[in-house]
Amino acid sequence: MTVDPDIMRQLRQVVRRLDGAQAERDRLIREAHAQGASLRQIAAAAGLTHQGVSWIVNRDVEPG
Repeated sequence: MTVDPDIMRQLRQVVRRLDGAQAERDRLIREAHAQGASLRQIAAAAGLTHQGVSWIVNRDVEPG
């Protein structure tokens, strides 16, 4: 079965946009947390669980 190359190109474009949107979401989550928003406040705004927000906030933190 041959897949339409245009479909594959469009799929790659969408994935790139999603990756960029996720990176922006994560940046904004970290910024909101740094400004004092609670994990639950951020979770409600982002449509995530507070555990998911915690994971994003702490993902790139080096152990102290």
